[in-house]
Amino acid sequence: MKMILDTKDKIAEIVSIIFLLGTAVIICLAMPALPSIVPIHFNFDGEADGFGSKYMIWIIFGISLVIYIGLSLISKYPGLYKNRMREKNIEQQYILTAKMCRTLKVIILFFFTLLSYCMVQTAQLKFIRYSSLLIVLPFVLLFPTMIYYLFKLSKVR
Repeated sequence: MKMILDTKDKIAEIVSIIFLLGTAVIICLAMPALPSIVPIHFNFDGEADGFGSKYMIWIIFGISLVIYIGLSLISKYPGLYKNRMREKNIEQQYILTAKMCRTLKVIILFFFTLLSYCMVQTAQLKFIRYSSLLIVLPFVLLFPTMIYYLFKLSKVR
């Protein structure tokens, strides 16, 4: 089944790419000015409690890229996830699954872009600590989104 993207889908795809590229740009621009050892892990109070080579910041981009590719594949081929799809509702299930993945992709990539920015700022001593909101933010955004789409998917029979 060929997936047809509506305007919201196209916007979600563009925004996802912007966040993915934004993460790479933030890291590339900051790399020459970063100290050799940077904070790579933060506790719930927003204080750095783990340190590593400045090149470890690229792990954020790597994780973002894997998530982008994975959710893009599921969005393009929602039939990869067929455990409760039936022939009579398969088109609606495909559409909702693809939309859910695109929405989650935007949220997750936004978070990783924000995280890379905060890590760079902390490494450059522009932030000493940041709000625990950064830790809570993904859950505040992800859970309602997942619940919304899972509810909609459960209503398609």
